[in-house]
Amino acid sequence: VLSNGIHTDLVFPLRADAVDWTQTFAPAHVVAAPPDAQYIGIGWGDRDIYLYTPTWGDLTAGRALRAALGRNGALLHVTYLRRSDLAERAHRLPLSAAQYRALHAYVLASMPQGRALPVPGAHYADNDAFYRALGSPHFFRTCNNWTGDALRQAGVTVSRWTPFDFNVTWQLEPGRP
Repeated sequence: VLSNGIHTDLVFPLRADAVDWTQTFAPAHVVAAPPDAQYIGIGWGDRDIYLYTPTWGDLTAGRALRAALGRNGALLHVTYLRRSDLAERAHRLPLSAAQYRALHAYVLASMPQGRALPVPGAHYADNDAFYRALGSPHFFRTCNNWTGDALRQAGVTVSRWTPFDFNVTWQLEPGRP
């Protein structure tokens, strides 16, 4: 799990336990995946916050209100990551193969028909892309609730309700994979 202090992403090895994330989230969907990328970060969140708020300085009161009310729909944000990208605010999860498969299934179930449908031209940087997602975040179901629900479904202990990043990470071991 990777946190930026507000938002959490699930982070997976690009290829592990018979799962090849590049088959789901094709490198061709990003501008330029780092040649030494070893991981993929996946987060779920409000469509308008993701697309129009690349920095917190871009957040407007209207956009925040629409997001809190669940008016915008959801996207997945997928980032190809180097090991060095996980230097800070990363949390390790020792997972069994069954837990890993549960997380994989959870991510797939977050997309329409389990398929990655990219949002054309939507990127923060060369190593990321946005994809259509099911659901709609709101005040009581935040981006971090998505991460917390995924971990809970896989049998990882997290808070009962995870609206904030610290509710997701407080029982997890800090450190890189």
